[in-house]
Amino acid sequence: MVKKNDFVEMDFTARVRETNAVFDTTLLDEAEKAGLLHDASEKSKFMPLGICIGQGMLLPGLDKALEGKELGKWHEVEISPKEAFGERDTKLVKVIPLKIFREKGIMPMQGMMLNLDGMLVRIASVSSGRVITDFNNPLAGRAVVYRFRVNKAIEDAAEKLKILAGFLLGKAENVRIENGKGIIEFFVKVPEAIEKEFAKKVKEIMGIDVEIKVSEVKKEHNEEKPAEKKEGIVDEKEKQKSG
Repeated sequence: MVKKNDFVEMDFTARVRETNAVFDTTLLDEAEKAGLLHDASEKSKFMPLGICIGQGMLLPGLDKALEGKELGKWHEVEISPKEAFGERDTKLVKVIPLKIFREKGIMPMQGMMLNLDGMLVRIASVSSGRVITDFNNPLAGRAVVYRFRVNKAIEDAAEKLKILAGFLLGKAENVRIENGKGIIEFFVKVPEAIEKEFAKKVKEIMGIDVEIKVSEVKKEHNEEKPAEKKEGIVDEKEKQKSG
């Protein structure tokens, strides 16, 4: 049976309890039936998920439900709004002048989902120069049901480290174990404070030290840039400035 801080691979299908509509799944056939697969290029999105139990990588209710489950068996759990996507907050429903959207080149329509200043927002209505927007998660206030299976335990240390890095820091260029130490490479430098917190978390869960480096591929790419500029390569913004 799996427990907190175990690394596992899992599959699931999630639906809204009230409507029975599937809104997320790791299974390609379920995605096709639910209309979640819009293009053949999206097939790679639907695959088993690697997670560390009890580290907030899933909805709180699902994270708790995993503990104590046997490998290879399907289970089902109903999750309350509080333990899923949260209760609806009326303070997150705002009225925004239509001209704000037009200035951004957006023509809002009722039901449209937008990424507005880094936040997901649903357009509730548009009228008389006013747009009523809802910044609540679309599933806020909804009870959801997850059917899930823990496929297998993940034992490989590099794979475990990759899962932690992907969740806490973002996709890494390279993850490996050298002489019992974790080495992670990114295209950009990770701030020192974040690196220390991540190293502390890895030590707590996996019991190993970790070092974060800037990828050599990125360094080489940066070294080539000055030469490219000398050869007259100008990006579109610079073309516009020179006009």
